[in-house]
Amino acid sequence: PISSGARATAHRLARLAQVLDISPKVELLSDDSAPAPLTFTDASRPLDTLTAQALASRPEMEMSAEQLSAAISASAGARWAPLVPTLRADYFLGGLGGGKGDHAAQQFNDSQDYGIGLTWRLGPGGLFDPSRTHLADAKQRGVKIENDKLRAEITRQVVEALTRVHSLTEQLGYARK
Repeated sequence: PISSGARATAHRLARLAQVLDISPKVELLSDDSAPAPLTFTDASRPLDTLTAQALASRPEMEMSAEQLSAAISASAGARWAPLVPTLRADYFLGGLGGGKGDHAAQQFNDSQDYGIGLTWRLGPGGLFDPSRTHLADAKQRGVKIENDKLRAEITRQVVEALTRVHSLTEQLGYARK
């Protein structure tokens, strides 16, 4: 008969094989040596250093910085784009002909007109449209707020993790005693 301790061990080994995605037929043996002592290497580093490292290495911060840069560019574009004129060039060839006789058909070729102009748009989307710049500035402020929230969230995570590490270090010290 199999003892209950052996049955529990076999059950744990079968679960471990499932987690490791290996065949349950593989015989797993435990290492009877003492476990390696746990040490936390970053526990002694200052909070400011850990926070700066977390903010620099998180991809969300990079994405947020790119979004803020795009919002700043859009705000500047909304402010300065209406001041840039549109260049227009026109060329007309021909004339108003007509008349009687043989010369009537030739009178259509005696005119050429051309023109160059600069135009500005007035009203919505152009000059004197403050709503466009207000909207772009509001979007920029929104992205800045989201960036600040993300920064605060990452800082909170670092503080919690460091507190947990200090707590676990103390627990290990008590356990060793």
